[in-house]
Amino acid sequence: MYITTRQISVTMCRVLFFSN
Repeated sequence: MYITTRQISVTMCRVLFFSN
C-alpha cells in the first residue's frame, strides 16, 4: 500500500475533524 504525504495530511485532517 503506497501512502503519500498528502494522503497522510488529508487523513489526519479528517481524523481531527471527525473527532472534534
